[in-house]
Amino acid sequence: MNKIYIVSTTCPNLEDAQRIAKELVSAGLVACAQIGNTITSTYIWKNKQYSENEIPLIFKTSINSIEKLEKKLKILHPYECPEFITIQVNASNEYAKWVNDTCK
Repeated sequence: MNKIYIVSTTCPNLEDAQRIAKELVSAGLVACAQIGNTITSTYIWKNKQYSENEIPLIFKTSINSIEKLEKKLKILHPYECPEFITIQVNASNEYAKWVNDTCK
């Protein structure tokens, strides 16, 4: 089976991104966490427009870990409503096996 999931979120700063990445990898909920460079996000929250710097955080995980990952991310994340976007993708057989074997 060569299906894996890519999960996307953003964090308010590098320290939160690093803390969340380390915790989720250590817990076996993601095989890999990738922290990106600062981006600027413009959005509406509670009827007010914001433009804030954020740190993108991308995870590679298995279908068996998605639900547990979402619950844990909500606990760890400082945002009231953290981004949690999942995309199912095809990966090479070897990479998919590693992701699926690594995630609990």
